[in-house]
Amino acid sequence: MGFKFHGFFMKLNINYFYVMAGQGSNYVFPVLIYPILILKLGMESFGWISLGVIISQFLILIIEYGFGYFSAKDISCMAREDEKLQYYMDVVFSKVIILTFLSIILLFLGFFFEGFARSILVISLLGCVFSVLNPSWFFQANAEFKKLAIVSLSSRIVTAFLIFIMIDDGDLLKALFLFVMQYAFLSCFGLFFMNLSMVRWRSLSINKSIILLKNGLPFFLSTLATSIYTLMTPIILGFSIHKGEIGIYNAVSVIKQGLSGVVAPLIQVVYSQMINLKVFLMSRDDYEIIIRKKILIIFFIVFVPALLVIIFSKQVSQYIFGSYNAGFIYAIQVTAITPLFIVFNSSLSTFVYLVLGKTNIMLRCTGVCSLICLIMAYPVSVMYGANGIITLLLSVEIFVGLLLLLFYLKFR
Repeated sequence: MGFKFHGFFMKLNINYFYVMAGQGSNYVFPVLIYPILILKLGMESFGWISLGVIISQFLILIIEYGFGYFSAKDISCMAREDEKLQYYMDVVFSKVIILTFLSIILLFLGFFFEGFARSILVISLLGCVFSVLNPSWFFQANAEFKKLAIVSLSSRIVTAFLIFIMIDDGDLLKALFLFVMQYAFLSCFGLFFMNLSMVRWRSLSINKSIILLKNGLPFFLSTLATSIYTLMTPIILGFSIHKGEIGIYNAVSVIKQGLSGVVAPLIQVVYSQMINLKVFLMSRDDYEIIIRKKILIIFFIVFVPALLVIIFSKQVSQYIFGSYNAGFIYAIQVTAITPLFIVFNSSLSTFVYLVLGKTNIMLRCTGVCSLICLIMAYPVSVMYGANGIITLLLSVEIFVGLLLLLFYLKFR
């Protein structure tokens, strides 16, 4: 028994290293690129790019549909490689269905915009097309974290290199297009590791894809409710006020993404291992002991770097913006606090609600808070700008955490 648990933790550490290397590139990438873009393009132009990046992230979140999480249980029950690859193709068909409806909506919205705003929608839609074949979710669900790391690192390195050498003053559309191209690189590099010749093409069915979408709908809605206020709120900020404000928001958001990204890979790895080892079949007391330990460790991992960012907020502002003032420092400090609550909410949602099939409760908690946040987003944007939105998002994370905890204490 001791040997088995030793092997489990060794594998956990190795997998965490791979996922950290791959997913960590998502957060290191903006930290390296954003200061250069601010310097070359100015804050207002960077604000336009930021708006396009956030819209792309939101649309791709819809395309991805949370397959990396809720499909893990399905794939863990498949013994043969051809079955898993067949499942991947069924998911691709599901993404095509989502893309079709999303394209119709975006093309309709395009009639109400013009100039650069319309170009943002077109390039964002292109990112969705690129992400349809992206197999990163498959590597995650199949616990192939080494492949995930190689694919993620390679795509971000190539994208960063192209931005470094190709972006000049005023190249707004080119900069946004290169950001979106990372999804094309993800798909190309990922497909290199897959042997799709094993797929039985005659088995492809639109009905199976629709069933997949139907089965994953509760989890997708819960994750969408979680993400909608973090992505839609800055979009509202971008369309309702000076573009420099969305630039400030997006520039400091790399702190939140980076701190959350430190533990996001660990949450993914632990979740995959929990599913594979079927720890949800343990007694309630044993399961809760494991959950509490995991959440405390993960919370502490993020607490230390968050504290350092708060202490050295002036230096962080100098690096990102090339200067500092009271507004920049406030934004940085509040943004550094927010990941503490994001990590707690993500851990509780994944290790409890997702594992135990209580995604309907997640949807209720996050849905109510998302609605309140979106209602308040416009007046807060107009009155207080980027700092108001940053404060609003911190408040929402606190309320979501309290609701998740209260519901958990109720149903346990």
